[in-house]
Amino acid sequence: MKKLTALIASVIMVAVCITGCGVNPAATQQKVKLSSELSDLKDSMEKEGYIDKDAVETGMTPAEQKNTEGKKKEYGGYLLIGAEEGVRYSFQYNESSVNVELYRYDKLNDTAKKIISDVKSKGEFVLAEENEAIPAYLSKNEKFLMIYQDSSSEKKNKNKMKEAIEYFENYGAKDDGKDNKKETKAEETTAPETTEK
Repeated sequence: MKKLTALIASVIMVAVCITGCGVNPAATQQKVKLSSELSDLKDSMEKEGYIDKDAVETGMTPAEQKNTEGKKKEYGGYLLIGAEEGVRYSFQYNESSVNVELYRYDKLNDTAKKIISDVKSKGEFVLAEENEAIPAYLSKNEKFLMIYQDSSSEKKNKNKMKEAIEYFENYGAKDDGKDNKKETKAEETTAPETTEK
């Protein structure tokens, strides 16, 4: 009986040590390798405060599996929406959990075309296997897609989400190295020249 009690006590001590002295997953996370384009977008959104500097970064990497012919093929991840790459950032804002997913498009396959078309027309898309509509946003140049999730009903959170979406939707609004947004504002404020007769 004493041996059993000692065994139970040691199991409890190990369990307490594992949960209480656990390693912070954010501290051990590995950096996700991103293309320069997606990295620039992420850095830009982080600089503006729309992605937390301490956010947990998770690559939306497809899983490698064998297909029906026994050949290895990648499934899931960013391929589900026809993207070239994708990444998720998880963090807390105003005591609420926030998830920001960023995807980059390049060569558009049928899946990508359908997702982009649905987001442009409806502001959401439905995955083939799912029956739930997912709200999403496109950058101005339609090269990036963002999913921003924050279930908080706090005004502060809703305002932050609105600002992040506006910033993201205007991202890529560049033509010949000039920012279209700034260029448009400059045109609006410049009064037309008048010639006196």
